[in-house]
Amino acid sequence: TQNRRVTCRQLLTDGSFLNLSDELCQGPKASSHKSCARTDCPPQITVGDWSKVRAICSVSCGVGTQRRKQVCQRLTAKGRRVPLGEMMCRDLPGPPLVRPCQMPACTKAKPETKTQPGEQGPQILGVQRVYIQTREEKRINLTVGGRAYLLPNTSVIIKCPVRRFQKSLIQWEKDGHCLQNSKRLGVTKSGSLKIHSLAAPDIGTYRCVAGPAWETEVLKLIGTDNRLIAPPALAESARPYPGMD
Repeated sequence: TQNRRVTCRQLLTDGSFLNLSDELCQGPKASSHKSCARTDCPPQITVGDWSKVRAICSVSCGVGTQRRKQVCQRLTAKGRRVPLGEMMCRDLPGPPLVRPCQMPACTKAKPETKTQPGEQGPQILGVQRVYIQTREEKRINLTVGGRAYLLPNTSVIIKCPVRRFQKSLIQWEKDGHCLQNSKRLGVTKSGSLKIHSLAAPDIGTYRCVAGPAWETEVLKLIGTDNRLIAPPALAESARPYPGMD
């Protein structure tokens, strides 16, 4: 906008002006500003406030995630903001749409263990943590017990620290199915799960099993537009991983 000062004044006989109060000038007062843009502004991304999201946190206890929405819009030459389709802003860098949130600690039921009186069963030392990858990295190390939002093509190692259990006997499951070693996926001698070059079929819930004890880790993938990549359809997810023996 362009701005100017509008005042009421009287022209005197000597050619000078005398400033007066606005009430002494008859007629409507001239506008003090006007729009100077001749064309619409390019598309831009705006985001909502974290505190105004319907679901403040994804969980009722422990560590979860908080999300907010983004809108693609354009500022017109007349000063109006007009919403646009998402495709108009797909190449624009956007702010983060997901962040961790902390709720009161959960009361976790202890798994049943078949032990003799006075003995203690296996224990998994999980870590309740939400990890969000914000830049490209070749490999990321995690500890089972939380949620991770990672970028595609990243390699990940999920550790499963245990007590009173032989590490070589640790087993891993994904979405309720036992995992088998392959060229992309395998379990180390120390019981850690290694996944090379994450892809959409790797999205899911992984469970480390140490006898009667278990702990989970949820893996999600973040797309180029800061949106979560949808997991494959059920029919496709039943197929083996690429390169799996």
